[in-house]
Amino acid sequence: MLSPKEFVYDEYYDVYLCPENHPLSYSTTTRDGYREYKSNPAVCQSCPLLSVCTQSKTHQKVITRHLWKDDLEACEDMRHQRGMKERYQKRKETIERLFGTAKEYHNLRYTRLRGKSNMEATLGLTLACLNMKKYSKIMAGIVFLICLKVAKVSPIIIMKVNEKTNWRFRPVCLQSDTYFSKCFFYMKANVNLTGYFAKRYV
Repeated sequence: MLSPKEFVYDEYYDVYLCPENHPLSYSTTTRDGYREYKSNPAVCQSCPLLSVCTQSKTHQKVITRHLWKDDLEACEDMRHQRGMKERYQKRKETIERLFGTAKEYHNLRYTRLRGKSNMEATLGLTLACLNMKKYSKIMAGIVFLICLKVAKVSPIIIMKVNEKTNWRFRPVCLQSDTYFSKCFFYMKANVNLTGYFAKRYV
């Protein structure tokens, strides 16, 4: 059977063209947001590709196109542009984590509210909470750096501490909870071990 990809969409005339160059005109829009394009049964009845085109008893081919199909195609073209692969990798570390957090811990998988205004208010509060959480994590990192400065412990010492204690310290995206949990871990370790390592390495 012929796939919908073998039918070409003409944006100017808002019709689909079949492999035999016959138009499929717009008919209606479904409740799910799909526009239906239908062929002329009189033309399809004498078409040589009828047997591989449709199994309809009325000899009519129907193709559906979503209302947002143009936007989806634009995004698909953008995805294949140069440099977009690296951006998508970065998106996994930042944006998609926030989406997952919002769905799992802030009840954005579904809603009982109705109306655009109610959803905008709910989403606004959720995003405000996520921003506050992000801000608190950033501040935790700043406090960590201040503690290092006050204790006069350099990152080199931390790396040497890693060698002796087998602690793992890797640069992690600031969006990651692991980074800040390690920050507090090192803060606690630095307070306990500052005197010991200051004698050896400072």
